[in-house]
Amino acid sequence: MRARRNGRPDVQLANGPARLCQALDVDRRFDGADLCAPGTHLFLEADTPIPDQAIDTSPRVGVRGDEVAVTIPWRFYVRDSRYVSR
Repeated sequence: MRARRNGRPDVQLANGPARLCQALDVDRRFDGADLCAPGTHLFLEADTPIPDQAIDTSPRVGVRGDEVAVTIPWRFYVRDSRYVSR
C-alpha cells in the first residue's frame, strides 16, 4: 500500500474510495466482480461489527445531478476515525 501510494503517511494511504482502490491495486479489472464468489481474488470478509451509533453519513463530494442526488448520504464512515478523509 505504501509503495502504491508514493510514500504518503499511513493515515492517507486509503482515506477515500479512489485512494483505497489505488492502495489495494483495485482497478477496472474488477468491474463486475462477484465479491462473494468462492475463489475470487477480491472479496469481502466479516470482521468485528461496528456499533450503529459509531457510523455517520454525509453526501459524497463530487456527486453530480439534481438537488436530491447531491444531498443523499451516499457516504458512510466510522465517526472520529483518523483514517477517514475530511
